[in-house]
Amino acid sequence: MVGQDGLFEDVEGSGLRSRRKHVRNALVFRNPRHTQSQPQVLAPTIGEMIPEDSPVRMYLAMTNSLKFTSLLDTYFPFGGISYDPRILAALWLFAATDGVHTSRELEKHCQYDVRYMFLAGGQVPDHTTLSRFRNRLTFISEDFFAETVELAKGLGLGVSGTATLDGRKTAGALDQWQKLRKNTTEAELCEVSDPEARTLRCTRTGFVNGYSCMACVDAQDDIVLGASISRESNDAQALGPLLEAIRSQNSEFPSTLVMDAGFEGSECAGQLARANVLAFIGQKEPLFWDLDADGEVVCPAGHRLTKSVHDKPQPHQRYRIHQCTKCLVKGLCGVKDSKTITVKSREDPKDLVRANILANTPEGRMHLAYRQGSIERLFAQLFYHQKFRAFTLRGMLGAKIQFHLLSAAHNLRVIAKRLQEMFGSEALKTLESIYRALFSRLFELTHHKIQTKRTRFAKACFRYGPFLEIHS
Repeated sequence: MVGQDGLFEDVEGSGLRSRRKHVRNALVFRNPRHTQSQPQVLAPTIGEMIPEDSPVRMYLAMTNSLKFTSLLDTYFPFGGISYDPRILAALWLFAATDGVHTSRELEKHCQYDVRYMFLAGGQVPDHTTLSRFRNRLTFISEDFFAETVELAKGLGLGVSGTATLDGRKTAGALDQWQKLRKNTTEAELCEVSDPEARTLRCTRTGFVNGYSCMACVDAQDDIVLGASISRESNDAQALGPLLEAIRSQNSEFPSTLVMDAGFEGSECAGQLARANVLAFIGQKEPLFWDLDADGEVVCPAGHRLTKSVHDKPQPHQRYRIHQCTKCLVKGLCGVKDSKTITVKSREDPKDLVRANILANTPEGRMHLAYRQGSIERLFAQLFYHQKFRAFTLRGMLGAKIQFHLLSAAHNLRVIAKRLQEMFGSEALKTLESIYRALFSRLFELTHHKIQTKRTRFAKACFRYGPFLEIHS
């Protein structure tokens, strides 16, 4: 065997560089720079401890670029001195991307994590303050999320005009009481759980007690254009509220929508046709029907649909081909009695057939093939990388707050990533300094506005105070 000294000898003619021998012959470890009690003459600042390319700097720059108009309006010009809402918003937005979804866990990070100290500016808000701030977003979380969409579109992101839709069933806050279900009644369970949550059918886990997270994502830039919460197990029934959310959260409605077969049906096709939107919907069955020159639905043999007559009003309406019994190509179509289409009573079968035809065009196949790369990537980011497994707030309003925060944080992350790809980290540093100066100026204006409100409130109390005391 070759000894240790022979391992480091030069090998003649091998062309390999000689390796240096070991310099120590005993077990030695590196000495620490300082002990826990040793004072430092020039201690590093929190900003120096954060790397230049850290995502925290990106989030600080992106958060300072938001207006927070609706959020600042929720604060009164009197009472105790509150934490700056923009700092608390930055903490919750960054925590959403870091897998932190509870106020107590966020409090610990503000105490010991230098990244959260950098966002908070040295302040350490407790879990009660953080929880109250998140509850303050109860009725303005949609406006708060819409500001991130407006920021993205102002920078030229999310304006491709093509968006994908989908939903994901998410467990509610009542799953922590699963152990009590064996020994408690349903009434007792509702007292300690979320009474607004529903049992939803899920293709991944069977059944989930919670809500359905509906999202609309730009197909090119992965910007979330719309987000809503539904208690419907079927995605088709949740399409209407999602379309309303997209209209309220966007200045421009997407011209093209792409969705999977979960939205297949006459109700969805009718809603999209009335909204004048080009929609590509995945189909479970192969293409059978067609439209003739007059726009009427025909079978492969060219026979038109006729409406079946009912004596009483029905929730569904059936259309059929009466010529199927005497048709010569009946065997080729695979029809036993007669081919039928069943739609909602107020819907038109033409919209359903038109959606099926669009899905089978080359353009429709291309959009449907690209759909998984956009909307499914969003759900993978939110529910796996950001570790969002279940809602921690109860009720529909609590679920909306959390999902809007997740969507807003995702938009800011995408915006910062695209800006860094185009201009580099130096541009984000310049952007951070610009927004810091703008942030201080906005704070001065807000302080002046608060002082004006305080003066008006004092005058009103002086004028109407005796009247209120008399009638109290």
